[in-house]
Amino acid sequence: MRVFSNTAVAIDGRIGVARGTHAAIGSVEDRRRMDALRSQADAVLVGGATFRSWPRPMVDSGRSRPMINAVLSRGGIVHAQAPEGTWPAAGVELHLFGGRELNAMACQARFGATVHQDGDPSVAWVLDELEALGCGSVLVEGGGRLLHALLAAGRLDELFITLCPRIMAGEESPSLVDGLALDRGLRLLDVDRGGDELYLHYELETRAIGP
Repeated sequence: MRVFSNTAVAIDGRIGVARGTHAAIGSVEDRRRMDALRSQADAVLVGGATFRSWPRPMVDSGRSRPMINAVLSRGGIVHAQAPEGTWPAAGVELHLFGGRELNAMACQARFGATVHQDGDPSVAWVLDELEALGCGSVLVEGGGRLLHALLAAGRLDELFITLCPRIMAGEESPSLVDGLALDRGLRLLDVDRGGDELYLHYELETRAIGP
């Protein structure tokens, strides 16, 4: 299974100004590239905080079968403030992955979600479940804690990063990768420029790094 991420970040590595809020920091060209990457994926995976801050369907209008929207959340999504009529969404299958404590019936009733529960819901378990659903490629669209978990588990293959001409500093500003100390090497595969943005494509370095 191919697992790749796509994130727009400010030049100081931030992806938002405050936790729990949505920030669209990329340009129209960035969003066009995001759509192109979605067309390569069988599923789009986000964390619970990302979904709760922007509970909208992640779609690819050009595909012949439904796009799986996957959410990994221990706390659930039932309190996400989605606009009336957003869910269920045409062309999208929403799958929620979480712990045994999730209120599965409430999530199913409100969002039409298929709920998967496990005693210890990990990113590896989610990816295995998605693979069992027939997914050969998964696009990760955030947030920083989810990316940290994927990197720590060795389950992220590539990163697409849009470097945006903004500074979004702050102690509570979420970043590209949030979590405990982590050191992973990357190899640059491609770089492109569009206006004031840089579009970077990396793969995870498999060799040991450091002295």
